Amino acid sequence: MKNFATTLFTIAFVLVVSLACKKSNDDAPAPSPNTDPTLHDRVEKKWDVTPPATGRIAEGSSDYTSFEFTDEGKYFIIKADKSQLKGNFTLNVGDSILTLDGLGTIYIDEITETKITFRLVWAGSSDETTVKAEPASTLSTSNGTGELVGSWSIKKRTINGVAETAFDEAFSTGGSYMHVTLTNYGTYSIETNVPGTASKVGIWKWCTPAETTISTSNDPEIEPACTPNSVAIVSFKDGNLVLTNVFNSQTLVDTYVPKPE
Repeated sequence: MKNFATTLFTIAFVLVVSLACKKSNDDAPAPSPNTDPTLHDRVEKKWDVTPPATGRIAEGSSDYTSFEFTDEGKYFIIKADKSQLKGNFTLNVGDSILTLDGLGTIYIDEITETKITFRLVWAGSSDETTVKAEPASTLSTSNGTGELVGSWSIKKRTINGVAETAFDEAFSTGGSYMHVTLTNYGTYSIETNVPGTASKVGIWKWCTPAETTISTSNDPEIEPACTPNSVAIVSFKDGNLVLTNVFNSQTLVDTYVPKPE
């Protein structure tokens, strides 16, 4: 199956020619971290929806492939038709209720280290969909993965060693933004306000055993292609993430800083 051409790196490249039409709105801040360690440690996973036995689960649950909740208060929902939902969540520890920033509510009926059962109710509807899911496998627990996962904001770029002044000014002042979140379940998310680009959810993976390059795919069912034009060399400098990518015979070096809380 053909790999999607629009990945994290091609999206970043499009930003060079999109700055003239930039917007000024930023995304909503993530909610404050929750404090109950037991419930949060159990909830904050990627959960793969399990095929139900006949009659044990409400019709409609098969519409969903996975639910992921991060320790930054973000959620990512992948549907069976590959459409994606994402946003911020808050957790009412006492009632085991997850609120999905205006989209709906999740009522947790049972949760252990190995399974979760919850009822999903979308805002404006009283219909409940019961979902049973199991935790997905994480990527490597190496230092490289630990350093890479999290949320990053792009701030500056060089092309063939030359600074992109207009790009740097737009992203340094905050008028334009592109935030990238990578999780240890191989999920990546882009949030941006630059015309010609789109916020999206996809997957990422390491391309070398030494964990020096990564690649991404916008289709959750298509493995990222570790080809020369689709990989980025990963490095860190002064606590910032540096991605080096060769695209259309140009060497792009993008610097990301940790996204502010």
